[in-house]
Amino acid sequence: MKKYGRALIILGIVLPAALMADDVSIIKKIRNVSFTDITHDQVTVQWTPPAGSNLRYRVWLKDASGNTLAKRRTQQTSIVLTYLYPETKYYIKVRAVQSSHVTGKWSIAQSFTTTAKPPVITNTIFAGDVMLSRYVARATEQTGDMAAPFVNIADEFTRNDLAFVNLEAPFQEYGPWDVADDSMTFKVNPQMMEGLQLAGIDIVSLANNHVYNAGQAGVDYTKQYLADNRIAYCLEHWDIREVNGLQFAFLCYSYDLNLDIDKLIADLQEVQNLGADVIIVSMHNGTEYTETISPAQSNFAHTAIDYGADLVIGHHPHVVQRMEEYQGKYIFYSLGNLIFDQDWSWPTQLGAVVKVTWEDDQIKKIEFKPVKIDNDFQPRFMDFEEGREVLGRLQVSNYELMVD
Repeated sequence: MKKYGRALIILGIVLPAALMADDVSIIKKIRNVSFTDITHDQVTVQWTPPAGSNLRYRVWLKDASGNTLAKRRTQQTSIVLTYLYPETKYYIKVRAVQSSHVTGKWSIAQSFTTTAKPPVITNTIFAGDVMLSRYVARATEQTGDMAAPFVNIADEFTRNDLAFVNLEAPFQEYGPWDVADDSMTFKVNPQMMEGLQLAGIDIVSLANNHVYNAGQAGVDYTKQYLADNRIAYCLEHWDIREVNGLQFAFLCYSYDLNLDIDKLIADLQEVQNLGADVIIVSMHNGTEYTETISPAQSNFAHTAIDYGADLVIGHHPHVVQRMEEYQGKYIFYSLGNLIFDQDWSWPTQLGAVVKVTWEDDQIKKIEFKPVKIDNDFQPRFMDFEEGREVLGRLQVSNYELMVD
């Protein structure tokens, strides 16, 4: 090694005077490599810098077998490494660099292990029959607010990642929309969409005995109008949507349209083959105005669970019917009415809203939220004591069910 003027020659390489021998000696091996903020897919690596100026750093990531996974460069004394695998052991080495020819030695390899991937929490909410025609429509128009039926319940619905109801009447593009109180043929003014939007409804079942009340044209318009307003639906065909990285499949059936066991089994097999993580079956079935479960209801719901459904949501009886745990899954035979003009009996003025919390693809908690329809068109959540009647109809003892 020789010095010439303001330069240094090491093994035939001429270096600038800024990298004199006494400068080279200060680039020591990095110590105190440590790890913070370790998660299932990333880590922060930090270290104590050696003495010296204009230092940069190289970070070497290896797996437990010694395979190089990544090499990174930074001018900071810490770096965040991402896209790691859960519950995996990794090794890190770091060294300082002052130029392409002057580097410190690699630090002693230090290891860390990523954590388990946390469960994905998804909150879903379900309600029964929503009929936006007849007296409901007239009362809504009189308020001057076309979202009036939903104003007392919308906040609770919008807090969830996914909201589902049975839409018991089709939209009709052109009026007149007035329907007599004794008529069973419904048609909905498109302006009533404002309520569904206010409540953040994500998907509806059209599989019910009123969907063809405005003819095939009404069905076609309803499908398109829902799609234009970013609300999904299921009728003849299932719907699969991604929520929090999970694939939720909805299959909808009605006693007068497609309530067929063979179709149910085939549909369940198809959505499973397509990678559905969670399968929810909507069932419009049973005997109206009774709490008694019909054989057709229980047979269809049990078959759905037997062939892969995770949850069955029922409607059509217009009164709340019991919940059943079957094969570790849950069946709600009827959630009753959410929005309907049936004030001629007390049970038809009551409904159950069910909030289901999922950890990944498993149900972890079910919350029961009883509703009472006021003024024949406007539901509200019932208070603790008032709601006990609905819990009794569901045959549950508490407002919340934790699932092991």
